[in-house]
Amino acid sequence: MNPIVAAGDITGDGKTDFFALVRTDLWALIGYHGATISRATRLTAALWDERDIVTGGT
Repeated sequence: MNPIVAAGDITGDGKTDFFALVRTDLWALIGYHGATISRATRLTAALWDERDIVTGGT
């Protein structure tokens, strides 16, 4: 995964959420709580490797 960017608490569950690139796919890693995450969701496979990820959310 490259890069991994903390996005704050996007889902409102009180846990940190992240965005990450896996090859050209953009993933949301939801619900970080220590050593694991609750859910990983591929958001899109539309050539995100050529874009920059910046912090979003609150």
